[in-house]
Amino acid sequence: MSVFRRQENSDRAPVMGGRRYAGPLARRAAPVAAMLGLLAAPAAIAQPEVTVTSLIEQGYVVVTSFMNPNIGPVLFLQNGASLVMCVVQEMPDTPTLTTLYCKAVE
Repeated sequence: MSVFRRQENSDRAPVMGGRRYAGPLARRAAPVAAMLGLLAAPAAIAQPEVTVTSLIEQGYVVVTSFMNPNIGPVLFLQNGASLVMCVVQEMPDTPTLTTLYCKAVE
């Protein structure tokens, strides 16, 4: 009796111990896919970082802010109909706030 068995009513890959068996082609494809992902990553990393300062330079204005006890200071910036929320970090030993991230509000 073979350790591989086909699921009933299925022409798909054999099942071994309740899990699908990945053949040699699938095992070789995974590292190739990972390499392609690494090659595509610099394009995403190369995008300019959005900070509160960069938004203000683009004409955004701080319309409100509040302190969230879990994540820190939160600023809302607006330019026309575009609204962006930014979370900043305050450190006692630095003279400025650091932008952690910004997200567009839809």
